[in-house]
Amino acid sequence: MKRNILYIFIPIVLISTFIISCSGSSPLVEEKTGEKKPVLTAEQQKKKALEFFINGGVFESQGNYESAVNQYEKALLYDSSAGLYYSLAKNYVYLDKLSAALNFSQKALALDSTKIEYYDLLADIYNYGNKTESAIATLEKASELDSMNIELNYKLARLYEKDKPLKAVKLYNRILNQVGPDWSVLTRIAELQERLGNNDEAINALQKLLAIDPANVPLKKMLIEFNFKAKRYDEGILLVDEILELMPYDLEARETKAKLLLGKDDWEGASKEFDYLLDQPDVNLDAKINIGANYFNKAITDSTVLPIAKSFFTKLDEDTTDWQIKMYLGAIALSQGDDSVAIENFKFVTKNANWNVAAWVRLGGLYFDNRKS
Repeated sequence: MKRNILYIFIPIVLISTFIISCSGSSPLVEEKTGEKKPVLTAEQQKKKALEFFINGGVFESQGNYESAVNQYEKALLYDSSAGLYYSLAKNYVYLDKLSAALNFSQKALALDSTKIEYYDLLADIYNYGNKTESAIATLEKASELDSMNIELNYKLARLYEKDKPLKAVKLYNRILNQVGPDWSVLTRIAELQERLGNNDEAINALQKLLAIDPANVPLKKMLIEFNFKAKRYDEGILLVDEILELMPYDLEARETKAKLLLGKDDWEGASKEFDYLLDQPDVNLDAKINIGANYFNKAITDSTVLPIAKSFFTKLDEDTTDWQIKMYLGAIALSQGDDSVAIENFKFVTKNANWNVAAWVRLGGLYFDNRKS
């Protein structure tokens, strides 16, 4: 009675597939089992094979793949069918015995080349064995049978990604046409388009992702980064403003906005964001000095930026005695013709960083010009 109850749990489709596969197939004795096939009628052989096949299905459903294989191989004593070979191949995969799995998977497909699941399993086996080209060839054959199979196309597209990214994008777009905006598919497209250097296409994919999840801040930041690469600064600024409206203390967003403004050559606009960063204790001193240094370097070709650089370093000078700040303040004073302030700052540098040759040279030059000893 217990045995009959277990049979109820075997999928009806699996049993039906096996029965259909048995039709017209010839009995096969596997030497591996060491058993002798009893003399039975064709009908008895099919019944016996089905019995072992069902037993194998029970063990497979329980995750007992060794016992499942044992039962399936006993079924081979009485019948050989595509469904039986497929079941054996699948369970050998579970047991991580790829050689045996490959053998039975190929036999299943040789007997029945109309089943998508047979191609799918064989492709997986090739892929597990790092035979990517064979896996691709197998899935391409399956695609000829069912070109609109979403799962199949997704697997094939993933395999295309490494060496055939354009084919991958084409397949992913086919999937989108079937299912509409899909997070995993759009993510793959965005990454591939970036790899191909198609920033506009990558941005398009990310915008569709954002439409699915408009509150996703990390996604917005990724889209902002892509806009920056594509020099679409205004679009990036609109997005970063959305973030800052919700999170005005997001330092990364403020820095990003400053960079976008610099991309537009709006140094004054960017200075407002940088000025905010200079006030934050969480921003390290080196990063703050680097901000001022960028403005000082820009001032070499654009004198209108020099006052901004001066204001940055003056603010930093209020909170620290770092010699680098004094060095920049000295250089700025020198540029503005304020020799006394320049001398004061360079003297500080020579005392606190006496190895700094540039400070000595500038200080010496100022003393010479002003005839001071």
